[in-house]
Amino acid sequence: MTSPLDPDWTTVLDLFDALAELPEANRREQLDAIATNQPDLAAELAAMLEADQLEHGILDSSLQLIPGLLFPRSP
Repeated sequence: MTSPLDPDWTTVLDLFDALAELPEANRREQLDAIATNQPDLAAELAAMLEADQLEHGILDSSLQLIPGLLFPRSP
């Protein structure tokens, strides 16, 4: 069973979306506020935000592989 301190993924994604829209300084303030009561949640959100800032994240690279998997070239 999930405790009130364990947000579900809908809540995590909602928080991520809200934080991603903020300027960096405000984002850091909000993460610090979340970390006061929920340090694990703040760490997860920080990791998600960091991954979101990568120029080519895992989802981007994975999508580039799909055409080759679906339509392999003949030797």
